Amino acid sequence: MMVRYLKRLAIRLLVITLSGLASSHAQDIAIIMGARSDIKQLSAEQVRRIFLSKERLTAQGDRWIPVNLSAHNVVRQVVTEQVLQLTPFELERFWYEQYFNGVSPPYVLASEQAVLRFVSETPNAIGYILSCHADVNVKAVYTFNDNKLDSKLCP
Repeated sequence: MMVRYLKRLAIRLLVITLSGLASSHAQDIAIIMGARSDIKQLSAEQVRRIFLSKERLTAQGDRWIPVNLSAHNVVRQVVTEQVLQLTPFELERFWYEQYFNGVSPPYVLASEQAVLRFVSETPNAIGYILSCHADVNVKAVYTFNDNKLDSKLCP
């Protein structure tokens, strides 16, 4: 009886330890807007439509201004795959086709700090960063988790 109890306890401790390790390596990615924005929350589908220029206007009729990180940025790659549901190659091909139909891709900024500054100062701008890099000038309107990102990206 005691052996069975100890085995169960050991298994529970192992499960708790492993789940703690998995979550410590996971990173939250935040889709952000300026802190003064009236928008409180967006769905994954809304974010997808905004970043693919399929939804160009806010509910108030103002133009969305999405911004991307560079194509080689690991956070952009995760957003491309998980939110836009495209491979980087498919996204490049998509924008090539859109460009010839008169639709320009989102602006590209060099760093998460540049995204933070641009989004905080530009009405209706929307971007993405690791949640740990957010400050009081922005708010997360959609957040998701990725287990592939290195936990060392956040202090």
